[in-house]
Amino acid sequence: MSRIGIVRLFIPFILLALLWGRPFAALASVNPLITAAPYAKHITTLDNISLGEVNSIFQSRNGYLWLGTNEGLVRFDGYNAKRFSVNADDPHSINHNRVFDVIEDDSGDLWISTFGGGLSVFSPQSGHFKRVDLRIDPNGPPVTQQLYNLTIDKEQTLWVGSTQGVFRFDLNTQKAIALPKPLAILPGGLLSTVYIDKQQHLWFPSTLKGLFWYDGKNIRHYNHDPQDSGSLSNDGVRSVYEDKKGRLWVATKMGLDLFDRKTQQFSHFTPAKHSEMAAIDNDIYSMTSDAQGRLWLGAMGRGVLTFDPRYGEFTPVSGSHDLAKQFNRNVVSKILNDSDGSLWFATQDGMIYIPQPALYISNLSNASGTLKVTEIQQLKDDSFAVLANYQVFDVKLGDLSSTRIAQKVDQAYRMAVDQNDDWWFATIGMGLSHWSPSHNYMYCI
Repeated sequence: MSRIGIVRLFIPFILLALLWGRPFAALASVNPLITAAPYAKHITTLDNISLGEVNSIFQSRNGYLWLGTNEGLVRFDGYNAKRFSVNADDPHSINHNRVFDVIEDDSGDLWISTFGGGLSVFSPQSGHFKRVDLRIDPNGPPVTQQLYNLTIDKEQTLWVGSTQGVFRFDLNTQKAIALPKPLAILPGGLLSTVYIDKQQHLWFPSTLKGLFWYDGKNIRHYNHDPQDSGSLSNDGVRSVYEDKKGRLWVATKMGLDLFDRKTQQFSHFTPAKHSEMAAIDNDIYSMTSDAQGRLWLGAMGRGVLTFDPRYGEFTPVSGSHDLAKQFNRNVVSKILNDSDGSLWFATQDGMIYIPQPALYISNLSNASGTLKVTEIQQLKDDSFAVLANYQVFDVKLGDLSSTRIAQKVDQAYRMAVDQNDDWWFATIGMGLSHWSPSHNYMYCI
C-alpha cells in the first residue's frame, strides 16, 4: 500500500517508462559520452511538515520511508507524513530530535541513533519509543550519546558507530556486549559506520586511520602508503559499498577506490582527473548503485556524479529542475535505492528524489540507429524536450503517439528551456541558437 502511495505521488515521472516501448525501441548498450540529466523532485516539505536537514533515509519492509532529521523522525507512506519528536509529557516519545540513522531488525522494530540522545528502539505495533542503555558495565561510565550509523549482522548484533569508536548491542539478549579482542586495535575516535559485505565480513572505515577488515577471527588494516601505488588512495575513508557483482568500492577523501580481494590491492579513480569534473570535489561521502550497475556518488558538498565501472568514467549529474544547484550546495549524507529502484538523496535541505524510469533515459535507439541523448528538459505542460543527435524530440505524456522530431539544430550539444517554453541551444562552433516553438522560428545569436 505504501509503495503504491509513493508511486502515486510521482506518477508523472513513472509514466516515462512507457517511452521504452514507443518510437524509441530500447536502450542501447553503448558508452554514453554525456549522461542525460535525470528528472528530479526536490522535497523540502511532506504533508506540511518541514524537513530541514535530512541525515538519513531508510525504507522498512512495509514500504514506509523513515527520514532521520534534525527535528525528529519522519514517517512517509506516499500519501501522508508523520513526525515523531521529543515530548516531555510523553514517556514513550523519542528521546532526542536529532536523528542520525534508522535500521530495522528481524522482528520489525526500528532502531534509531541520535546525535546527543543515544540509542532508542521504536515498536510500530505499540507506537512507543524506548531508550536503550549501551553501557557494557552496569557500574561503568555511560558511553557517548553522539551516535552515527547503524548496521545489523546475521547474528542480530547491532553495530553502532559513534564519536568514540564502535559499540555492539545484542538484539536477542537486549544487552550491550564488549568488542572481540582483535578489534581492540580499532581507533577510539570517530568511526561513523560499519559495513557488512556478502561474506559477512566487517569493514570499519575511519576518517583518519584508513580502513579495517574483520572476518570474525582476523583483522587487517589498510592505509595509504606513498611508496605503494596499490595502497589506499587516502587514509580518510568515508564509506564502503559492495555492488551486485561483488566488487568492493571504497569512498575516500581522494576519490573512489576498488579493492581486489585476491591481490589485496586498490585501484584508484579520481573525478578531478576528468576536465569536466573541475567543480567536483574528490572527497566522496556516500554511494549506492542502480539497476544498470552505475555507482551514484555524493561528493562532499560539491555535487553528485555517476561512475560507470564498465568504462571507468565519471559523469556529473546536472541539468533540469535546478538539480545541479540543489546538489552542489548540499552535502549528500545518504543515498537510498528503494524497492522500486528509485533514488532518494538525503541533503542539508530536504531530500531529492529521482524516479526509477528517469535513470535509464541516457541512450535510446530507433530504426536509423543509436540516438545519443545529450539533454532532457521537462516543459510546463508535462511534455519533454529530448535533444538527441542534433534533433529535438517533443514527447508528450499521455499522448505518446504524438512524439515527433520538433526541430533540427546543427551541432547542438546542450539545451535549456526558459519560463516561456522557448528553447536555447549551445552548439559546437556555431554559437547560441534560440527556438520559439509557438512561432516555429529559429535564429542564431
